[in-house]
Amino acid sequence: MYYVYIIRSINFPERYYTGKTSDLKQRLIAHNSGKSYHTKKYKPWELVTYTSFSDENKAHQFERTSRQVQVLPLRSGLFVCINNVQITVLKNCFFT
Repeated sequence: MYYVYIIRSINFPERYYTGKTSDLKQRLIAHNSGKSYHTKKYKPWELVTYTSFSDENKAHQFERTSRQVQVLPLRSGLFVCINNVQITVLKNCFFT
């Protein structure tokens, strides 16, 4: 299984990062331990949402499209993702 995820910096809440992985829990740990060059400056991170794919190519295509998306938080705890093609409302997803 492959996951495309969006994380948000806890200390810089206007900062979001979109990525792809086959191990979501391990990848979030890597982001929060500073092992990712692009996210270490804004750690710690929290998972906003993710979607899963059985096909790696489809996950890669979705990730590329998702990087062009603007994420807007709503008061209800949901997030609106807007790109030039569609608007999607996503639930807030966290590991417990």
